[in-house]
Amino acid sequence: MGLAREKLKSAFLPPGVPPRKLCPILLILFNEGLTSSSLMAYVSYMVVDLGATDDLKDVGYYAGFMFSIYFVCQFFSSFVIGVLSDRIGRRPVLLVGTFGLFLSTILFGFSWNYRVALIARALNGLLNGNIGVAKTYLGELTDSSNRVQTFAYFGLMYGLGGVIGSTLGGLTARPAHTMPKIFSEKGLFGKFPYLLPNLLVGACVLLSLVLGAIFITENTRKQTRFTKNDSMEAHLVSGGGDEGETAERVSTDSAPEAVVVVADTHYVAVINRARKKVFARVQPVLLPLYTCVLCGSSTLGQLLTLF
Repeated sequence: MGLAREKLKSAFLPPGVPPRKLCPILLILFNEGLTSSSLMAYVSYMVVDLGATDDLKDVGYYAGFMFSIYFVCQFFSSFVIGVLSDRIGRRPVLLVGTFGLFLSTILFGFSWNYRVALIARALNGLLNGNIGVAKTYLGELTDSSNRVQTFAYFGLMYGLGGVIGSTLGGLTARPAHTMPKIFSEKGLFGKFPYLLPNLLVGACVLLSLVLGAIFITENTRKQTRFTKNDSMEAHLVSGGGDEGETAERVSTDSAPEAVVVVADTHYVAVINRARKKVFARVQPVLLPLYTCVLCGSSTLGQLLTLF
């Protein structure tokens, strides 16, 4: 039984990465996709029910504005949140952001007019800039032996959250109309027809907050190190290193008692210059392509809600 459990664990979890730290981060990423996509299924109905417009020709304008304000606010807050996490740590930023996401999601469900819904949606985007911090946390938690496998879960969890969020929003919005035998028109969910999907999303966010508060800790690895799988250590161990470079045994979160190479400032500068050079070459190509993909997927998703 124990052997089967270890095989199952090694098949799904990256080796050397603490599951107690990995799972809350993956749940936070799942909630990012969940909160961003749950509105997609019912935004057109919500615009009409909140009294934003009586003309069906204007529904697309108001729905698009409500849907896009989330991403606009997330764009501006991501930079501030990233800098803040460098100064005060990843853990408090992740926890405060998740707590704010929970409050704004519940507020959005209780929206009684279009302006309140816009404010709640904007707050949702401002406080939902945890993607960059979560990716940085995963980068600090991993090394070259498990980083690729770990980051593969990033797209999986975010995409899974997007799929479940859209499905959840479509099935649970306006429950007094779609499930009149269970929910009454005069009850709470009749007065706030979009509260139920936001309560369910908020429950997932609250779960990630509790798990994060219990298991997420600050990563202790601060120096730039290269593990035995990197070519830098092979270069240094073979005698190619300059004076001042050493190979020493240290403990890290992802690889306890692993032999690593602590590079001096010269090699750190060389690697930083190489990274900047590579990024400068691919940036003009990748960023426009990624922007076009996001614009296309968002536009398609928004148009589908109007049919």
